[in-house]
Amino acid sequence: MSNTGLNIIIGVCGLMLGILAFADEISRLNKWLNWIKSIIFKIIVVVLAVFFGTWATLTKENNSAEQSARSSYKIIDSIGTYVATTKKILRNQIDTLYLLNGSIFKLENQLNNDITGGDSYGEVYPTSILDKNKNPVTLLYFQNKGKYPLSNVNISYWNLEDLYKNKRVGNNKDTRATIQDLQNRTNINVGNVSIGGGQFIGQPFLVNENQLTRLNFSITAKNGFFAEQLRMIKINGKIENAIKINTITNGKTHPKILVDTSSSGFPKNKNGEINW
Repeated sequence: MSNTGLNIIIGVCGLMLGILAFADEISRLNKWLNWIKSIIFKIIVVVLAVFFGTWATLTKENNSAEQSARSSYKIIDSIGTYVATTKKILRNQIDTLYLLNGSIFKLENQLNNDITGGDSYGEVYPTSILDKNKNPVTLLYFQNKGKYPLSNVNISYWNLEDLYKNKRVGNNKDTRATIQDLQNRTNINVGNVSIGGGQFIGQPFLVNENQLTRLNFSITAKNGFFAEQLRMIKINGKIENAIKINTITNGKTHPKILVDTSSSGFPKNKNGEINW
């Protein structure tokens, strides 16, 4: 065998040995790659497990939180409904109490007015009647003009013509009334007067033709004091009259006028006013 053939054989054997050595390295490399692949796979599996586990947990927590929020909303809504209903009930009860209180107040006020007379007042006005000889005479009539009964009614009145007639004698110009003059009055105890009721007071008297008759009244009742001025005059056989009624406070005529009226034929001054 020549050196060339020997060299070829030696080269081939060396190549085979090299290939075997390299194959062993490749085998080792494949084992390492398989290990890495196994590790990576395990890591991926763990990561996916952790991810899906976390996602499931978060989803469960979100569902739980949503259910909890819904439950809270329902509770809050129920509380709001209860509060609104309770408020409405309380408002209705308060309104009922107000109405009841108002009714009680009105009832108390009504009872008080029925006892005291409230804002009722009485009025004295003239009426014409025939005496036993069939002659017309004038008689005074007192009537309750208010909405409540009057009680403990007393009337005192003065005829101003009689009061001043003795002061007009001769040259006496002092026509002022004295306390003694005012004591010469007519007193009448009327008592209790129902709503719209009344009674005749005093004695019949004559109202002369074209001669003014002036009467002043002091009327007391359980509900207060009143002053009345009554003026009468006969014109063409018919009695015309004028009436003014004021309240009295602390013994003085109060500016509150309850009545200020006159019949159509009662004479007035040039200013259209009555000379009381």
